[in-house]
Amino acid sequence: IYFMEMNTRLQVEHPVTELITGLDLVELQLQVAQGEPLGFDQQDVRLSGHAIEVRLYIEDPAQGFLPTSGTISHWQPASGEGVRIDSGIRSGQEISPYYDPMVAKVIASGPNREVARRRLLKALKQTLLFGVKNNKAFLVACLEKQSFIDGAATTAFISQEFDEASLAERQPSFAQASIAAVLEQTHAFRLSHPKAIDVAPCLQNWSSASPLVSRKLFRAVETDYDLYLSPQPNGSRNTYTVSNDRAQTVELELLVMGDGMARVLVDGRRSDVRYSFAGTQGINVSFDDLSAEFIDQLELAGLIEDDIGGGQVVAPMHGLVLELMVVPGQTVEKGQRLLILEAMKMQHEILAAANGIVIDVFATAGSQVSSDEILVEIETE
Repeated sequence: IYFMEMNTRLQVEHPVTELITGLDLVELQLQVAQGEPLGFDQQDVRLSGHAIEVRLYIEDPAQGFLPTSGTISHWQPASGEGVRIDSGIRSGQEISPYYDPMVAKVIASGPNREVARRRLLKALKQTLLFGVKNNKAFLVACLEKQSFIDGAATTAFISQEFDEASLAERQPSFAQASIAAVLEQTHAFRLSHPKAIDVAPCLQNWSSASPLVSRKLFRAVETDYDLYLSPQPNGSRNTYTVSNDRAQTVELELLVMGDGMARVLVDGRRSDVRYSFAGTQGINVSFDDLSAEFIDQLELAGLIEDDIGGGQVVAPMHGLVLELMVVPGQTVEKGQRLLILEAMKMQHEILAAANGIVIDVFATAGSQVSSDEILVEIETE
């Protein structure tokens, strides 16, 4: 007995076929649906070159690839030779929990696999997706793994190549946070300078007394960066020494900044980054190996809510509460199932983070909950 699956629809990977055959599958499908003939036979189909596609997902690899949701603060797809990006999103768009988390497909083609891989890697690094957790950094890491480069990846690729530490969200380095600080400082100057009266641009950062020092207090990936920027008197108003209270120091020179792209010398080494500004609250910066949102704590002083305490279990995403497994007064152990949440076509178990006693249950079976909404309160031991 034989069984052949027949999917009478376009597959997610159809751009790969289109790029190596030169055929427009959407157009052909519409023609056939109207009763028109294909106009060619199987032997007329010619395969040329190589194409690779990745799916850009709104998900958190550090949390078991759980789907996420939220507002896209900035979306800017890359372009270039052999690069194609299919998407249906825009900056400012709200990503709800009710649909599949795939928001874009990034495809690259070339005369051979290695050229296609390199073009895809460059396109991913140049693609900006800020405001929501996504798998871009994970996709970049996949393309850079030697087993993938060698064409030796199997269905065990993730378990063999990634552990919990490598999937964790990476913290920006001191130098990367310093770049963000210089970019935001320059942006603030450019906004304020037109409002000044008869102040020449060359007077930026100039002082006849002691050197000017500006402070930036950023938070990124749950880490604080307390930075001090001091302009250097070397004839360039775009050169800074950035330091912190741990005696770390870096010399930065801003060479180019505009249209979301900046070129910086970091201790003499060139670094190209992409960025977007989140109003007065901070800056999003994409480096080659990671992207991060730097929130300016000084601007938001007094406005940032305290973090939810360890005894409060919150929803990791928007979703539907399918089943509650605890009641007030019940004793629970670390790792015990508290409830089941359905989101993005998947069921997720919400577990107790510590031993304790359930004080209150705020969720109800069958109700929709929002990301970070308190579900259960536990008095921990």
